Amino acid sequence: MELDEQTLLQSLIKDSSNESSTSIDYTPYLPYLQTLFTYDTERLHRELEYLNDEKCSKSTQMLSLTFDNYSTFIQTAECSKNISNDFSTIEDRLSLILNQLDDFSSCCQTFIRETEQTNSLRKQNMFTLQKYPQLLEILEIPQIMDTCVRNDYYDEALEIVTYCKRLERKFSLPLNKTTSNTTLHIPLITNIVSDVRLSLEYMLEQLINQLQTNIQLPACLRIMGFIRRMDIYNELELRLCFLQARTHFLEKRLDLIQKQYSTTNTSDYYEHASKYIDETRNILFDIVTQYRALFSDDDTTLYVTFNRNEFIKETNLFRSWLVYRLNEFLKVLQVDLQHCSGSQYQRLESLLGQVMYFGASFSRYGFDFRPLFIQFFSRTALTNFQNSLHEGNHLFEQLLHSFTFDQYVQIPSSDTSTTATNPFIPPMILVSYTPLAVYCNTVLTAFNDLRLCCPLSTVRTVKQYLTDSLLDIRNHLLNYYKSEKVTLTIIESEHFIDFLRIFISIFIPYIDTCIQALFPDAQLSRELGVSVLDVSEKMKLNRIDIENIIEPIRTIIESMFK
Repeated sequence: MELDEQTLLQSLIKDSSNESSTSIDYTPYLPYLQTLFTYDTERLHRELEYLNDEKCSKSTQMLSLTFDNYSTFIQTAECSKNISNDFSTIEDRLSLILNQLDDFSSCCQTFIRETEQTNSLRKQNMFTLQKYPQLLEILEIPQIMDTCVRNDYYDEALEIVTYCKRLERKFSLPLNKTTSNTTLHIPLITNIVSDVRLSLEYMLEQLINQLQTNIQLPACLRIMGFIRRMDIYNELELRLCFLQARTHFLEKRLDLIQKQYSTTNTSDYYEHASKYIDETRNILFDIVTQYRALFSDDDTTLYVTFNRNEFIKETNLFRSWLVYRLNEFLKVLQVDLQHCSGSQYQRLESLLGQVMYFGASFSRYGFDFRPLFIQFFSRTALTNFQNSLHEGNHLFEQLLHSFTFDQYVQIPSSDTSTTATNPFIPPMILVSYTPLAVYCNTVLTAFNDLRLCCPLSTVRTVKQYLTDSLLDIRNHLLNYYKSEKVTLTIIESEHFIDFLRIFISIFIPYIDTCIQALFPDAQLSRELGVSVLDVSEKMKLNRIDIENIIEPIRTIIESMFK
C-alpha cells in the first residue's frame, strides 16, 4: 500500500517539478495523500480550486506579513549578516586557538612539571620542619665542638668526633667501585666535618701545649689518652709527639737557668751546674717514668726476632733520645767543670754527689751513666791540682830569691813527738824556711782539694804531676846554688846546706807519706785485684821516686863538705 501511495505521489508531482523524482523526500506528503483518499469525487474536483484559493490566500497573507513586518525582516537580515560575520570571526579565532593549542599544551606540561617540583620541595620543607630539632642538633655540632675544646671538655669533644665520623661514612659515596675511596656529596655535612676537623686540630694543639708544661704522671696519662683516642698518630708517631713535647719543656726550663746566670753577669759556675743537674735529673726522671707508664717498651724487645722490627725501632727511639739528652747534659757539665776553680772547686764534691745520685736514680731503668762523668771530674780535679802545683812552684821561686840564709834555725823539741803521733802534720821545722813552708802549704792545699774528688784512676797522673813539681823545685835550688854560691858566706852556705837536707830528708818523705794517704795501698790493691805488697813494692803506684829527685842535691851536699 505504501508503495502504491509513493507511486501515486510521483505521478502527481513529476509534472509540476523539474527535479528528479528520486531525490524528493515524499514523507511530508503522505498525511495529505491519506486525507485525499477520504474525499469523494466531487470533493476531489473542487480540491484544485480549493488549493488555488488557499494559495492566493497564503500569498496575500505573506505579502501582508511582509509589509507589516518589513523592519523586522530588515533587522533579521542585518542580524543574520552580523551573525555570519561573528561566525566568521569565531571561526578565525578558533583556527588561531587551534594553532596555539600545541604551545599551550607544552606550557601546561611545563607547568605540571614545575608544580610537581614545587610540591616535592614543599614536601621536603614539611619534612625538614618535622625534623627541625634533629637538624638543629647537627647544625650546632661545630659550635658545640668548639665550646668543648675551649673549655677542656675533651671526652665530650671526642664523642662528637666519633659521631661526625659516622655521619661522614653514612653520607659518603664511593669515588670508584674498584676502590674503597669515598667522597661526601652533601655540602652541609662536608662543611660540618671540615669545621669539626679544624676544632680537632686546635684540640691537638692544646693537648701538646699542656704536654710542654710541668705536669705530673696522672695528667700526662690523661692527655696522652686523649691524643691516642683522636686516632691521628700511630704508635711510633705517638712516641715522637710525646718526646718532642717533653723535650720542649725540658729545654725551656734549662734555658731559664741559662738566662738567669747570663743576665746577672755572675760567674758562679758551681751554682749553675748544681741547678742544671737538679733540674735535668728531676725532669728526665719524670719523663722516663711517664714514658714507661705510657708505652710498653721493655729491654727484652731489643732481642726479639726480626719479624718484630717495629718494636725494636720504637725502643731504640727512646734509648737514642735519652742518650742524646745525656750527651747534652754532659757537654754543659763539662763546660761548668772547666771553670770550677778556686773557692768553687771546694764544692766539687757536692757536684759529684749530685751526679752520682742522678746516675743511681737512672740505673733502675738501665741507664747508669755514672762512669761517663768520672773522667770529667777527674780531669777537673787534676787540672786544679796541676794549677795549684804551678802556683806553688812560682811562689817558691820568688821567695827563694828573696830569702836570706843568715838566720840561725833551731829545730823545735816537739817536732818529733808530734810527727810520731800524727804523721800527716807538717814538720814544724819548715816554718823556719819560708819558701819551703809556703810551697808545703800549697801542696797540702792541693791535696786537700784533690781529696774531695779523688778517683783512684788518677793516681799515676797525680804522682807524675807531683814528681814534675818536685823536680822543678829541685832545679830551682840547683840553679840558685850555681848562681849564688860565689856570693854566699860560710854561715849562709851552712844554712843553705841545712835547707837542702831538710828538703831531701824531711819534706820529700813527708809529701810521699801524704800521697800514700791520699791513695791507700789497700784500696788500690782491692781495685786492681793484686796484693798490697805488689802495690807498695813492685808497682809503686802511690810512691814518689825519691832517689831520682834528691840525687843531684845529695851530690851538692857532698861536694860542699869536701
